[in-house]
Amino acid sequence: MNRQNLVALVEGIAAEIGRSSTDRIELDSIISELGIDSLAMARIVLALEEKLGVSIPDDELLDVVTVEDLIRVVEMRLQSPR
Repeated sequence: MNRQNLVALVEGIAAEIGRSSTDRIELDSIISELGIDSLAMARIVLALEEKLGVSIPDDELLDVVTVEDLIRVVEMRLQSPR
């Protein structure tokens, strides 16, 4: 999956679960400021894992603050799934 498609997928899932418009979501958006709490974040990660066939360990999500941070973690998993 190319980066543009991955960004669109993450933004779409975040908007759906966070109940906000994709227009509000930018790469530098702070996830908590989008109204996404820890439970919603867990649902986003689960949806990404299911759609992409990867496993994203919780410890890799500890430093995720922005949408870009989340995309970087997903990209790493896609490059070397474990």
